Amino acid sequence: MNKQDHGFTLIEIVVAIGIFSVVVILVVSAMSRSSFQQRRQIAEQAVQEDMRLALEVFSREARLAYGNTFYADSGDNPFIEFANQYNQCVRYSLNTAEYVLYRSEGGPAGGTDCSTAVFDPDTSQPLINPDNTKVNKMSFQVTPATWVGSADTKDDLTSQGYITVVLEVEDAHFGGQPFLLQTTISSHQVNRNAESNI
Repeated sequence: MNKQDHGFTLIEIVVAIGIFSVVVILVVSAMSRSSFQQRRQIAEQAVQEDMRLALEVFSREARLAYGNTFYADSGDNPFIEFANQYNQCVRYSLNTAEYVLYRSEGGPAGGTDCSTAVFDPDTSQPLINPDNTKVNKMSFQVTPATWVGSADTKDDLTSQGYITVVLEVEDAHFGGQPFLLQTTISSHQVNRNAESNI
């Protein structure tokens, strides 16, 4: 038999299969990592979109609310209440068992605040998609609007009410590092709420 006619030896085939296997494993591993990173980025974008929409709904209603009716409790089940532009009491709250933000309605404002309002659980609507987003913490800093003069007269506004909201959120699937969102909203109302402005 001629030296040029011989095929591959068993050792050459085993070495070639070994090198090919290592290359395939490296390529599959890189593609898997890339796919995971892409899914994680999509999930983080979904969280950001959920929170952007939730804060937009809250901000729109708080901006048009009566600044003298702002009341917040940042305790174990944090919430904020105020009379919106229609003099209806609304509550934004965090359900700490479900990690979900809710909006509830409580009827007309009485006096200068919503302390007498009864918030109907049937009107509670989630503001985020709980499948995507987990809200770990929520806190408020509230500064009510102030006026010069007595509460019985239509006086000059000296300071508009404002709310600072701080949320700690994370992706519900991948977890990872939670991030903080903070926004400050000021009331655009120049009058006291309708009940006390008559």
